[in-house]
Amino acid sequence: MFSKSLSLVCAIAGLAVSAFGAKPLTINTPAVAQQCVPTNITWNGGSGLFFLLGPCSLLNDGHPLQEFGGLPADQRFFVWETNIPAGIIVNFNIADENGDSADSAPFVIQPGPSNCTLLQLSQT
Repeated sequence: MFSKSLSLVCAIAGLAVSAFGAKPLTINTPAVAQQCVPTNITWNGGSGLFFLLGPCSLLNDGHPLQEFGGLPADQRFFVWETNIPAGIIVNFNIADENGDSADSAPFVIQPGPSNCTLLQLSQT
């Protein structure tokens, strides 16, 4: 019974989104992210100002290591410095001013040059 009710609620919510033409907020997982090489973080949907949190790492209890807020409503990308050491698994979160949010899939920082200041992470 609960499963049928949940399905009905999801279907109604989907119809409401379709009726108003709103696109759900999604964030794309970068195909490649190399240490010290700029990485494009892109997203779709959502509205208003955007707030990008990340990278998030289990080495930091999943909390964001950086926050990039107030990104313009017409901007759907952010160039991240990729200042995390190679081998670390991270993900990003994007939120809009309506409170909708989405997470990227986790991805591994690949080896790259060492010509940037890397964030220090403790591996305790």
